[in-house]
Amino acid sequence: MDQHNFAHMYYVVDKTQEEHFNDLKTSLQAIGAERVADAVTHVPFGRVLGMKTRQNTAIHISSILNTTTQLVRDALSNGKHTRVESSEFDSTAEKIAVSMLILHDFLHKRMSDYTFQWSHFNSLQGENAFFLQYTNARLRSLFKKYKFNESAVDVPHDFVLEQNSVADRSLIMTCQHLIGWQDAVETSNEHLDPHYIAIYLIRLCQCLSTFYYNAPCHSVSPTIAHQRLSVFAAGARVLQNGMSLLGLQPIDRL
Repeated sequence: MDQHNFAHMYYVVDKTQEEHFNDLKTSLQAIGAERVADAVTHVPFGRVLGMKTRQNTAIHISSILNTTTQLVRDALSNGKHTRVESSEFDSTAEKIAVSMLILHDFLHKRMSDYTFQWSHFNSLQGENAFFLQYTNARLRSLFKKYKFNESAVDVPHDFVLEQNSVADRSLIMTCQHLIGWQDAVETSNEHLDPHYIAIYLIRLCQCLSTFYYNAPCHSVSPTIAHQRLSVFAAGARVLQNGMSLLGLQPIDRL
C-alpha cells in the first residue's frame, strides 16, 4: 500500500467468496494493518446459473462470440442499406458481438444470478447492444446528411414548440431523459454497478428512436431543424460516452 499509494483496493469476485474477504479483513486488522483492511473492498457479483465446468454444462465465451459474430456478419452482407464496406464486415461484426456480450451481462444487476439463454444471442432484435449501435450509427448518418457538426453544438435553452404536437412531446421526453444522465452515472458509481448506466442507455435509445420517427428534420423551418438536430447531438454524445464507460466500442456505420 505504501509502495503504490492507493486509497482503495477493489476485489471483483463472485458473491460466494464473501466470507473469505471478511476473514481477510479480520486477519489484516489482527496484525495491525487497519489501514489496508479499511481500503479492501469486496465487489461481489452474481453467477450465471446452469454453467458448471465439472458437469460440462459451461458454454465457452468463444462459442457465444462466434455465433453472434456470424449473425451480425450475415445481417451486414444481406442488408439492402448496409453502409459498411465489405472489407470491414468481419471487424464490425466482431465489435458488435463483443458489445452484445458485455451489455447482456450489465443489463442484470451486479448481484443478480441469471440463467444463460441462447435466444439473447440468436437475434439482433430487442433491447441489446445492437440496438445501441444501430441508434448511434443512425444518428451519425443523420448528421452527415444535414452536414451538421454535432461536436460543436449545445442544446438550446429556449425551444420553438408547436401546439401539443407529437414531435414536440417526443422532444420533451428525450430532453427529460437526458437530464437524468448524471444521476445514472452517480448511481452506478455509488453502487459499483454498471447496470444503471446500461438501463439508462437502453431507455435513451428508445427516446431517440421515437423522436427520430416523430420529428423529421426536413420540411420544417431551419430553426426547428436546428433545435431537433441539437437534441439528437446531445443524445449521441451521451450515448457514445455511456457506451465507452461500459467498454463498448461505438460503431459509426451500419
